Amino acid sequence: MAALAQIRALLQHTMGLTESSIGTATLNRAITRAMTAAKCPSPTEYHRLVQSSQAMMQALIEEVVVPESWFFRDAPVFRALQTVMVPAMKRAAGSRPLRIMSVPCARGEEPYSIATVLLDTLGQGGRFSVTGVDISERSLAYATAAEYGPSAFRERTIDYQARYFEKTARGYRPITSVREHVTFRRANLLSDEFENWPERYDCIFCRNLLIYFDRQMKVKVLTLLNDLLNASGFVVVTPAEATWLIGGCFDHVAGTESSIFSKREISLKTAKQRISVPSIFPVGASAGSTVTPEAPAVVSKLERARALANMGRIDEAMTLCLDYVRDHSTCVEGNYLLGMLHEARTQFDRASECYKRTVYLDPHHADAMLNLALCHERQGEMQAAQQWRSRAERCGRGSS
Repeated sequence: MAALAQIRALLQHTMGLTESSIGTATLNRAITRAMTAAKCPSPTEYHRLVQSSQAMMQALIEEVVVPESWFFRDAPVFRALQTVMVPAMKRAAGSRPLRIMSVPCARGEEPYSIATVLLDTLGQGGRFSVTGVDISERSLAYATAAEYGPSAFRERTIDYQARYFEKTARGYRPITSVREHVTFRRANLLSDEFENWPERYDCIFCRNLLIYFDRQMKVKVLTLLNDLLNASGFVVVTPAEATWLIGGCFDHVAGTESSIFSKREISLKTAKQRISVPSIFPVGASAGSTVTPEAPAVVSKLERARALANMGRIDEAMTLCLDYVRDHSTCVEGNYLLGMLHEARTQFDRASECYKRTVYLDPHHADAMLNLALCHERQGEMQAAQQWRSRAERCGRGSS
């Protein structure tokens, strides 16, 4: 229908979301849910409503946004934050406080994770602030309430929950000394308000956002991030998004995950020097410990595929992983990695098939179950998503 196409185009103009990133059918389901909630049966009438009412547009955005995250998502990035980025930021900042932005911040898991790392590294007297920014008012309300259930605590390689969270009647919340460093703001990266944004940041986490934009929007957002960074600032994306930063105004920080970049004006050789600090991370876990694609031939095809994926070279990783799974069809981790690669390409149906094979081969693979839940959510299939999430929690993932 022409009216539905107009609404999808309006969403892309407002928040950058392209049809190809999550699928036309998924977008149409979100629009239908918003129309039902607004008691508006006609797409043509609903298009007029969202054009004329900011409240209606916000309600539609809330239906589209999937605020899926968890504490210390992609743990190696947070190890690099502690061992590489914080020391470099501290040297560059001198006596002024460090400032970090998380955008989009979803329900607050990422900004609170960042604050936990800085508190752990700099100590109780450390001077820093973390600003969480998101387009979703619903997500920001959740982040401000700061109470989290088991699914937010999926990462088990980092020792943090006992020291930095307190039990509540409904779950866990970050302790006061973490929360007092974090503030939240409702804003849209594509809006004019960022042209006069009052602050500059030492580091910006901008993960799982660029994948939803077309080329023009990616360029606009990357230019904005560059403007928002201090001269020695870092930007953190995901491996799937890293290729869009290479060759632009950012340099990859050698010795770290493929998704960590620095603003090009300043040489950050000193940032590569590691320091030893009392850490929430396990002894021996270093930020640069992943196997590189140039590793010896004895490294399996699967490990090389994983290394390529970590460098953001998704297509090459996919070729190797497919090759490996053809020869090792019952390999649990091979099928799981293949699912993540499909997910990075926003091929959620194929990703779901791989995750289901993973669970068939390993009925206790809670990570695959949680990823399945996320794939279903992104396709608007909330009941199926909840079933997989519940099954993962029964497996003990995220339990205290």
